[in-house]
Amino acid sequence: MSLVDYKDRKIDIMMTDGYTDKLSFIFPNKIVAGIQKMVQNFILRFFTALGSNIIDQNAGTQFAQELKTAPQVESGYIYQLMSMAVTDVASQMQQVPSNFDDENIESARISSFESEKGYANVGIELISKVGESYEFIVPITVPIS
Repeated sequence: MSLVDYKDRKIDIMMTDGYTDKLSFIFPNKIVAGIQKMVQNFILRFFTALGSNIIDQNAGTQFAQELKTAPQVESGYIYQLMSMAVTDVASQMQQVPSNFDDENIESARISSFESEKGYANVGIELISKVGESYEFIVPITVPIS
């Protein structure tokens, strides 16, 4: 995956690239399932501030909070924060498994990291219990020294 394409762009993370319509006659809206559901769960937990979810106080990370409080950060610090957050979310998801192996996380890792002054693009790869892999980029705009 090329990180160059994301330089100087304002983009949103596309939370899924597919859905199942098997239950569309019951639920008219799109239903996310499989690895897309796992990725969506990962991203939601990643950007949820730890302790802010009233239903599950242990869901989330301190990633966004840490970035907000840092006046200027080194790229190594961002990598360290991302790495801790990726590990934390994968652990959280393993503690609350789904009934379906393609929605359960086996592992998560930072697959690529690129930073310049003002931004960082971090590639994350998730692997499900059935061995299916999904990679996406998390763009971060922060004052990087």
